[in-house]
Amino acid sequence: MDKQEALELISSIINSDPHIEIKKSFIIQKDNFVGQIKVNYLNADLDIFVLIPTTYPFTRPNSDNISIYFYNPCLIGYNHININGTVCFHPQKDENFERKLRAEIVGLKLWIKDYYILQKIDEQYSYLIHYTGGNDTILNFTNNPKKFKKDEFGLFKYAINSIEKETKDSPNIYSAYRLGFDDSDDDWSNSFKINLYTKGTKTGLWYFINEEPIKKYDDNRRRGIETWDELYDYFTDDFIDYLHKGIKNFNKNYFFENELFLMIGYKIPNAESYEVHWDLIKIPKSAFPTTTERVSYTERVSGIKYRTILKNDKIIWGRTNNIDYTRFFGRGKFCDNITKARILLIGCGALGSNLAELLVRGGIRTIFLEDFDSVGSGNICRANYVLRDIGKSKPESLKNRLLEISPFVNLYSLDKKLNSTNLDLLEKDLNENADIIFDCSTDPEVTYILDNINFKGRYISLGITNHANELICVTGTNLTEKSNHLYGFFQNDLPLLYEGAGCGYPTFKASFNDINCLINIALKYINRKLEIYDDFRDFVISYSEESGEHKINNYISFKQKLSDSNIYISKDILDDIKNHLNHHYPKEFGGVFVGKLFHNSILIEKILIPDDYKNGRTIFVRHPGTLNQRLKSIFDTTKGKVVYIGEWHSHPDGAPLPSQTDISAMKEISETESINITSPLLMIASISKKKFEANFYKYFEKQLLKYEQQN
Repeated sequence: MDKQEALELISSIINSDPHIEIKKSFIIQKDNFVGQIKVNYLNADLDIFVLIPTTYPFTRPNSDNISIYFYNPCLIGYNHININGTVCFHPQKDENFERKLRAEIVGLKLWIKDYYILQKIDEQYSYLIHYTGGNDTILNFTNNPKKFKKDEFGLFKYAINSIEKETKDSPNIYSAYRLGFDDSDDDWSNSFKINLYTKGTKTGLWYFINEEPIKKYDDNRRRGIETWDELYDYFTDDFIDYLHKGIKNFNKNYFFENELFLMIGYKIPNAESYEVHWDLIKIPKSAFPTTTERVSYTERVSGIKYRTILKNDKIIWGRTNNIDYTRFFGRGKFCDNITKARILLIGCGALGSNLAELLVRGGIRTIFLEDFDSVGSGNICRANYVLRDIGKSKPESLKNRLLEISPFVNLYSLDKKLNSTNLDLLEKDLNENADIIFDCSTDPEVTYILDNINFKGRYISLGITNHANELICVTGTNLTEKSNHLYGFFQNDLPLLYEGAGCGYPTFKASFNDINCLINIALKYINRKLEIYDDFRDFVISYSEESGEHKINNYISFKQKLSDSNIYISKDILDDIKNHLNHHYPKEFGGVFVGKLFHNSILIEKILIPDDYKNGRTIFVRHPGTLNQRLKSIFDTTKGKVVYIGEWHSHPDGAPLPSQTDISAMKEISETESINITSPLLMIASISKKKFEANFYKYFEKQLLKYEQQN
């Protein structure tokens, strides 16, 4: 609709409300429809100026969800009234002009009822809003264990971490961090504090007034103090004298950009009881807020002729921000089993550097970064580095990057390999300093070393196959063996990408998006498992080109030592078998395993259910049916990578032990040339109404050898 039609619709909608009348007709003024209304609602009689953008129902430029300004400067001080006198509420976005305007009128009337008439007090504390001036300064702080007394004052240290400009003509934005008080530091990490100290520190003043600095009115309005003389009710004479003398006594270390920082502290409620909040006042060196006045003869005490007073000058407020750890990560962090752990991250390449950022953004407090390599130009497109990092140490570059994200993480960089020290010393160091090892190196030397020491923490190896088709996670024990097997099963082709000319190791092909997609899924899964169960098994995340979906398979591993053979089967497949056996209980039932072979080990990919069989309480006979055709189809589709592996069946209410019939059947399979498997697999499951237990056996040298489950 055009502007004239919109103007007429606004008047029509407002006139249709029985509690509102138009006092000044709406007109088009620049980019707004402007008018004045009188609201007579629940015995409240209020004049409200209204500004509606001509782009309505869209929100105002540079505003998240504010469209209409309902304005009356006499309302300043009421809850949910902005410092400029506009009513503060956040309506839902709506593309329908009439529906949204009616909803905003309802919102205005709701504010009148709750905060003007009933004078509702919100459970959540509303911070005071002050006019700010000069350069935009934000002083960040954390909750501090120091105990404060009313009218106590002193000094604090702070550092300027960054200076930014939004636009060429805008003032500077200074980001300052309070380091703490003489006897109590703020809760930044040591790494972050060291970084702040390298930028130089400044000294400021603090004063604890105990109660918020506001002017209260009989009608429940409250507004922030705006002039210095309004602070007489909060400051002692001793502090006013101290401040006055400071103009002569404070050296240049007390001033930043010729301004002295003064923090005003007071208690505010929180979820538990209360916390101390701090407001920032900036005092220009050229405009100190104190002066002296002559004391009349009759008022003099001890012959003092002059006294210090506060001027009527406007206070220049800065901004403050409590970013205590619980607030900083209030929108989401990892479980305590991760955040409170001391983490060693091995390998700071494409996988490790991006994992490090996810961990830090999830609230990690301590992380050691280990990598002996430097950043190359080829790393930039998919690892967590930028152009200025080229040629620099990966751990050091990553450390600097992570300190820009969280002020609560302690970061340590190690530019040497684990094999640079003897195993006894390494074992001692790891057990004393690390609770979790994330290994992103895909270096078999790392798993070999950890297999040969007694690391008491949790080991998590993460690796990605070529083209990011899979992410493989190995944990627990027998790390080298399990890693070799799982990569052998899933690595469809070897990484053959060589960067540049000359000698070098090949690397896998995968984009930044591919890598981070897999890492995010893996870390979400690990976090959830550790939060609920405090443990998890080896798993593989596989990507399907057909469906575009990712699937997580938990793998349980079994080992047969005499034949030096391993089995890997997913929990989903075991659950599927259990469901089939429960369905046929109390009769026996069974089927066929298909999977991949790597050297002497087996990955069970799926089960096939027979369509022709005979079963009873103690009998199961599988007939060929369509099984042979299905097996051939799987073989052809996977180009021979997935093959027949063996059989599975149940012993209802019996032990999962092989009978002589089972042994004879396995012998026959091993000797049948058309089946082409000399050591078939057999799983026997004990099934009852309350129990499911499965044993795996391998037919080897004319006997069935049992597998044992691994950790």
